[in-house]
Amino acid sequence: MRILHIHFDPPSNSYGTGNFYRKITEQLNKNDAFGTNICCDRYDADTFYQSNIIYASKRVKRRVVLLTYLYELICLELKSFFYLINNKKKYDLIISYHDGGLLAYFLSKYYKKKYIKFFFHLHETYCELFYKEKNLYENKLKDKFTLKKKINDFFILIENNFRIFNENFFLNNIDILITCLQETKKNILNYKKLIKKKNSTIKVLPFLFEKKIDIKNRNNKKKNILMHSSSLYHKGFVRFLEIITLDNFHLTTIYNIKIIGLTDMVTAKKYIKFFKLENKIKIYGFVGKNINKYYKESDILINLSLIEGWGISITDAYLSKKIIISSKVGCINEIFQNNKNVFSIDRNNNNECYQKLIEIHNSNVKFRIDKKFYLIKKKLFNKVAINNYINFFKSTLKI
Repeated sequence: MRILHIHFDPPSNSYGTGNFYRKITEQLNKNDAFGTNICCDRYDADTFYQSNIIYASKRVKRRVVLLTYLYELICLELKSFFYLINNKKKYDLIISYHDGGLLAYFLSKYYKKKYIKFFFHLHETYCELFYKEKNLYENKLKDKFTLKKKINDFFILIENNFRIFNENFFLNNIDILITCLQETKKNILNYKKLIKKKNSTIKVLPFLFEKKIDIKNRNNKKKNILMHSSSLYHKGFVRFLEIITLDNFHLTTIYNIKIIGLTDMVTAKKYIKFFKLENKIKIYGFVGKNINKYYKESDILINLSLIEGWGISITDAYLSKKIIISSKVGCINEIFQNNKNVFSIDRNNNNECYQKLIEIHNSNVKFRIDKKFYLIKKKLFNKVAINNYINFFKSTLKI
């Protein structure tokens, strides 16, 4: 069985979804389900077991809203389209992830190839929450409403609506869908019900993980908090800044706080200045392969995302034996319910997050390995997980 994977991010252990692409392709290859990955050259890709990675675009270091997205999308569509024309006999199955793969879908119909769509989450749900969060904090910042900002906001609106349009096309036309969350499956079924379309085959399959760090928590008096926040609003960066200001910045006196992965450092620094946190916390952009260093130095991971397709950073941190405080998203709702090391909170209740951090400090809460830890580890690393994919793909080819 040979599979063509079409997706934006390259396979890599340096960051979230790239970790999934790398792991799933590697494990499939090892089980004689060889895959080719067509992706955009966004970051550095990892070399791994019999990998075959094809870049559709040149790397863009500075992302411009809408323009970069359209450039990468068009490159990905054209590359996968012409590659499939020239290599149609090589592949039994085509899998596209989220936005990409529209032209390949039409070719699959023409060539009568099996086509599967993988949804991490639905954009429409995310966009609604995103604009509420964005408007809330931009009104507080009271930044000058410049022409540049108006244009940027308009581009964001077009990009998000195009994503939703693209997503709805696939939901309307693809018969075989994969996701990693029961929650996303429910959203897809609700959409199908809304448009009065018969249910598709929707399979929920687990993510595969590779544990990065396995160290004992240190006994420093002042614990370290780590937050992944590529987006100012989506990942809860600004909300966390507001939480840090509570009780006269008390959290900064009992914790070292680092926030990594920020893509818009200019606006991030504006918020840092607005909340008067310039000398109290540290922020960083994309850290790449140095991410392990930040895991190693941390004791607690904070996640305040609006929505998660799974929550890779949460699982990475958990398997690295870190305490987790997270909004009720993704894998928090799926596998970490009532876990002694994972505290789920109401994202809109800033005081709840603050109080939980105070409680962890005062009680000196440490990561506790129990049966649930080994069960989760087994579920995400065991051969059973990859066998679920292989068996589903094989059954799909027989339909």
